[in-house]
Amino acid sequence: MHGRALRLVLFGALAAVVFSIYAPVAGGKPFGDDWVYVMDQPARHIGRALFELHPYHFYRPIPLAVTSGLQLAGHGSPVPIHVCNFLVHALLAVVVAGLAVRLGISNGGAVLAGA
Repeated sequence: MHGRALRLVLFGALAAVVFSIYAPVAGGKPFGDDWVYVMDQPARHIGRALFELHPYHFYRPIPLAVTSGLQLAGHGSPVPIHVCNFLVHALLAVVVAGLAVRLGISNGGAVLAGA
């Protein structure tokens, strides 16, 4: 197998691993630590996030507003929260790997840095 074909196989293997990890949340029910983000009235927290504590006494206004908005958009389902978390983590992994390459780290090392 040469360059491009090998990259496609590795990407497919990585995608299969990622999808198998996220499979439990595909049904739209809360999973694992989702209870921290599930709110009775998410719309109430969107505008007031700067002025209140996150449940369990954490002051994190941006995550509170975002997760409240995503829960409201998902009609109570945690799926939008999981999709957002996945996309943010994937984007940051690409940024870290890109920075590693710019710093002169080998491609393999950059991939490990982004992982």
